[in-house]
Parts: sequence; C-alpha cells; structure tokens
Amino acid sequence: MNLNKLEQSLNNCNDKLDDINKDYNKLVKKLSQSDPRAKEYYYDTLDPLEREYKIYNDRYKDLISQYSLAYLEMSEWYVGEFLPYNIFLKEIKGIHTYLDSKEDVKELYKLFIFMFLFECSLGKIVEVQT
Repeated sequence: MNLNKLEQSLNNCNDKLDDINKDYNKLVKKLSQSDPRAKEYYYDTLDPLEREYKIYNDRYKDLISQYSLAYLEMSEWYVGEFLPYNIFLKEIKGIHTYLDSKEDVKELYKLFIFMFLFECSLGKIVEVQT
C-alpha cells in the first residue's frame, strides 16, 4: 500500500469537495436573489454571525423599501441602503471596540493619557508615604 498515493487521492477529494461547496454556495446565493423560498438555504450556508447579519440586513432593506427616500434621509435611524456591518455589531450585537470611529479612538487616547497621569501621581504619593 502506497501512502503517498493515498494521501494524494485524499487531498484531491478534499479539493473537489471544496470546489463543489463553493459552487453550491454560489448557486444557492443566486437562487435566493430570485426566489424568496431559497433564502433559508442560503442562510444555512453562512457562518452564524454572518447569517444573523444577512437576516438583519434583509429585514432592514424590507423596512426602508416602504418609505420614500426623502423621508428616510430625514429620519434618525436611516444609515444607508444597507445596514453597515459595524453598526450591526455595535447596536444589535453589543460588540463595541475603541477603533470603531474617530471619536472612539480619541476616547481611547484620553484613557491612555488619564492612566498615565494617574500612575505618575500615584507613584509620587507612594514615594511620599515611604
């Protein structure tokens, strides 16, 4: 029994399976755009977080399709033609980082400066007490 041939055969099968999965995902995505019943199959091909984002994004698109563009541009909740991924993470999932926006980065720098000054003043207090 030649192990190299067996390994090569398994790698070829794995590559073919990956190609078939990619083709299946593309097909399901195209079908979901034309037939609403195929959307669930499309959602099943996605990662859990991406699946949830696509569902929220589709709901958001359905919601904004009911209003005129003039009304949407005046409303506070309208964020564009589709739901941006960072807003989905921040507002819906509650995942927040200090790198999401310029204001968040400024706040992060303020925290760094505050901690630096706090540690400097704490160091002086500790030196005086000893």
